[in-house]
Amino acid sequence: MIYDWWDAMRRVGFAAAIVTIFAVNAASATCYGTVTFQNCDDSSGNGYTINHFGDTTIMTGGDARTGGSWAQNPITFGDTTFHNDRASSDNSWNATDQRLEDSRHIFSRDSQGNSSSRICGLLDRC
Repeated sequence: MIYDWWDAMRRVGFAAAIVTIFAVNAASATCYGTVTFQNCDDSSGNGYTINHFGDTTIMTGGDARTGGSWAQNPITFGDTTFHNDRASSDNSWNATDQRLEDSRHIFSRDSQGNSSSRICGLLDRC
């Protein structure tokens, strides 16, 4: 079964889609597989997999230009999503995105120990 790229991204959620947009050429990526496991490729030679396990989505991929790999491992419990991600440059970051009433509280830390926090409205792109 073939899934188009936008259909796959709606399944893994907005945060996962943002990083994937930077990792692949969105206009020509195609995914094959099932709802729980998909392999995706784009016209630039980048490839990635998407695995769904309940509230957990694991995405791993390769960057054809650099030869590096990246990974995203978001897991959601109720109104809180935990991210444990690694870029193709081997930089990593952890983040907690918690929805509280009409806002989102986002706390993150990168592999160098730098931390940040933001409070956003539910409709803000932050």
